[in-house]
Amino acid sequence: MALKFLAFATLAAAHKPIFDYTLAANCPICRQYGNSTIKEIYSTPGVQEGVHFQIHMGIRKGHDGQYECVLEEPGCPMTRYFLCAQHVANSTGTDIMRFMNCFNENPIVEPEDKGALVSRTHQCSTLANIEVPKVESCNTELGDQLLAEAESYFVNRFPEFSKPGPGPYGVPHVFINGVQVGPHGYARLSNYSNTMKLLCDAGLHSDVCGHEVMV
Repeated sequence: MALKFLAFATLAAAHKPIFDYTLAANCPICRQYGNSTIKEIYSTPGVQEGVHFQIHMGIRKGHDGQYECVLEEPGCPMTRYFLCAQHVANSTGTDIMRFMNCFNENPIVEPEDKGALVSRTHQCSTLANIEVPKVESCNTELGDQLLAEAESYFVNRFPEFSKPGPGPYGVPHVFINGVQVGPHGYARLSNYSNTMKLLCDAGLHSDVCGHEVMV
């Protein structure tokens, strides 16, 4: 019986819809989208347990070879901390979603305000049950590696947004089980109902989808 239950749980986890979300840590449009549609989706019964969240960051290299991100100083210190929080968080994506929601609820961090960035990171890590000392260790020891991996992913996944300079990053960008959300990839133009329908069609178990939440 125990093995049968474990097999069922593994199968259920494998069939969770994948919410693949690319954003920028200090992007005003991403924050607006996060504080509205994303937060409403995340608060829907069944979503936290029934969706696998994958978070990626909009990051590329500038003409000088340094990493550049939306409204960040060269080197992307906010994104570096965000990636470390994600690295320390649980594998289902729920902890980093709580971290992200906390980060979005607060005012934009001024790029040069290092103290505010550290304070916000610690506050949101604690709220999301992500160990702050591990985030700080990661920032020192693994930050460069995580930035390189994130940049490689972004420029290969979105080559149209990979060029340095003032051009757009195409964020927020969402795929649900590989299906792009929003017209021309503009996720913010897809409202809560439309996005939830994609999650339901992808197999989410929720009362919103017309069937019971799996427990």
